[in-house]
Amino acid sequence: MTYAFVLYTAFRFGFTAEQNGYLFAFIGIIAIIAQGVLFNRLVQKFGESTLVVAGCLMMVASLFLVPIVGPGYGGVTVLLLGTALLAFGNSLASPGLTSLASKTASEKIKAERSGSCSRSISGPRVIGPVLGHGLLLNNSLNLVHDSTLYRTFWTASGIMFVAFLVALYFARTANEKMIA
Repeated sequence: MTYAFVLYTAFRFGFTAEQNGYLFAFIGIIAIIAQGVLFNRLVQKFGESTLVVAGCLMMVASLFLVPIVGPGYGGVTVLLLGTALLAFGNSLASPGLTSLASKTASEKIKAERSGSCSRSISGPRVIGPVLGHGLLLNNSLNLVHDSTLYRTFWTASGIMFVAFLVALYFARTANEKMIA
């Protein structure tokens, strides 16, 4: 979504590369706080499965709402809140998934599981820009406009919703096994 996000902020807010840099620095600070300070505390209190579910849900909401935000509807303040929600959700879900993959694997297959987890993360990072920029953002006029942004962000939100449902299913399954 990085490529689409830059196009969105340039189209909707007129952001320059420098302003986008500040916005990405803000996202990075949120991620550092969430992963470096809060993640372990939240894992101890709620568990990885719950954090993955919550993180996915946060990303669904932010990816759905952010493209609606503009200077006349929420402004930069709401943009910052939406991106903070996206960054925080990602900072819960990604390390939560990695932690679960490590914890659920036997010592014998931990390296294999870690490699599989890395591959499963890398694949969408390659496919995403091709799908998003090539098919969703592009149009016959090769211009970014509201409908291309909605289509791109809402598709990403839909994909994250599927991830949320899968995470919810596995979290419930894990809880049922712990109770039994």
